[in-house]
Amino acid sequence: MNAATLAERRVGAFRGRWFLEAQKVQFGDWVFMSPSNPWIPEMSECRFETQGVARSYRLNWRAIEAQDLGARRTALAQRVSPGFGMKTLEDGGVWLSMPSFNGDPNSEAYAALTTLLTQATENQACLRAAPYVVLDVRDNGGGPSHWSARLALTLWGGDWATTHPLAPIESVDWRASEANIAGLKAFRDQLTAANGDPQMIAWADNAIAGMQNAMATGEPLWRDQNTPETPPTYPVPPENPMKGTVYVLTDFRCGSACLDAVDLWKTLGAVQIGRETNADTVYMELREAALPSGVARVWIPMKVYRGRARGNNEPQVPAHVFAGDMADEQALQAWARALHAAN
Repeated sequence: MNAATLAERRVGAFRGRWFLEAQKVQFGDWVFMSPSNPWIPEMSECRFETQGVARSYRLNWRAIEAQDLGARRTALAQRVSPGFGMKTLEDGGVWLSMPSFNGDPNSEAYAALTTLLTQATENQACLRAAPYVVLDVRDNGGGPSHWSARLALTLWGGDWATTHPLAPIESVDWRASEANIAGLKAFRDQLTAANGDPQMIAWADNAIAGMQNAMATGEPLWRDQNTPETPPTYPVPPENPMKGTVYVLTDFRCGSACLDAVDLWKTLGAVQIGRETNADTVYMELREAALPSGVARVWIPMKVYRGRARGNNEPQVPAHVFAGDMADEQALQAWARALHAAN
């Protein structure tokens, strides 16, 4: 049995979505961990072929400390969490690192994102004149989508965004329940107390009011109907204010609002590089809840997209694949410089 079939039978069959590169990167190493799975036997021997020579090895299973295991798995997955920031490379390219879109106003990531967006706004002219810009979202598992929308306006501006819109989502259906309303109220109150983004507060207020109205009329769902605005007309089509190429650097961790960011930035003209992203479903806006037993906690989606262009469990695939170690920032930057020079 070859390695791919072995991994699919021992891991993929029990993890699901094994067609995604992200699943294989995250859980492929489980092939050589004992899962104590009653439906599959323990492996006792494996054969490896190197340079045309095959050798068989008896497997001697042993316990491993959790900390040691975690470090080994992180290294195998090439997982890295770069710091937030903006820097200019030696050839004039600009690198913006955003490893999270955290929406918690009390988090370090929220403060770092706020600082980064302010810095980008203050340096808008430099960003637009740069030979290329890399938007690094390695390790970004998502959060609110307004961060990427704000950065898009800083880079491309309103005129360009208006004439290059995302394929519209038909509507968003929220499940109207007291628990969902309470969860969204808590998020809004956090934002308000921290003088958070007014647009995010208004968005939360709108959803809360919508669910409350639905409950008052006995409707199980509140539909946030998407009514696209009529785009303005331009005597002359607006020019792209970004003089250089914008690259969005992704890895297997990119999901949720990170995928929304890639959708938006690629629509505006960015080129995806790096590795294939993770994927999501159309069920979004999760809240955490404890099960009555207190033994486990679950994440419950509060809304569902209707008519989203990117389908369920559909990843974003890079135009240029980086074959090296995604945790090696120097190698990535050298590769990006060479990629831009070649194109």
